[in-house]
Amino acid sequence: MANETNGCIEFEGTRSRQGYGVLPKPVHGSRLAHRAVLAAKLGRPVEGVSRHTCDNPPCVNPDHLIEGTQACLLYTSPSPRDS
Repeated sequence: MANETNGCIEFEGTRSRQGYGVLPKPVHGSRLAHRAVLAAKLGRPVEGVSRHTCDNPPCVNPDHLIEGTQACLLYTSPSPRDS
């Protein structure tokens, strides 16, 4: 469902304990919805971590997802929720 306040599109299916959307079967090599969406956006599997620029785990808005490294994630993220 789209959130008009922050532009997030929140996954409406099953979620992990951390709040990430979980797909019933792997898509682009992942069951995590945000990673599958980022892989589709990139046209290839995600090689590092997928980061939410919105810091909202259930968000699957492709404009809010970027590929990064674990080191970058630890350096820039205010919370360890990104995967």
